Amino acid sequence: MASLNLSLPDDLKERMSAANLNWSALAKEAFINALDIEDMKATGKIREAGIARLRESKRKNTEREHAEGAAAGREWALDAAEYDDLKPVADLADEERDDVADALCHTLHEASYDIEACLGTINPSEAFAEGFVAGVAEVLAEV
Repeated sequence: MASLNLSLPDDLKERMSAANLNWSALAKEAFINALDIEDMKATGKIREAGIARLRESKRKNTEREHAEGAAAGREWALDAAEYDDLKPVADLADEERDDVADALCHTLHEASYDIEACLGTINPSEAFAEGFVAGVAEVLAEV
């Protein structure tokens, strides 16, 4: 298998070193997606290339929102929540539902928390809400 050297800003390299991720696999996936899009453009499949690019953008956005939600959930659990309020939020992860954001807002409201103060918005995305719930569940598991 071939290898490749990349130049990165120092601060990015520091953040990457701190994260426990398979950077080769992530880079390989990004390279394959970019090449697939270029192949589609070269063969006149501009629409398909645009859709593929947008799907990749959506995937990255969803992952980012989930990670931001998880960080916010951990922060809320550690800094603001009462123990009795952790389980109802964490239990949302076990339910089969497609409205986690609404359920999370309802749960926080029922426990008398300011939704915007907890989530940074009164209308979180599903990915952010799912991440928030996962972050709370992570903290609860350690208590």
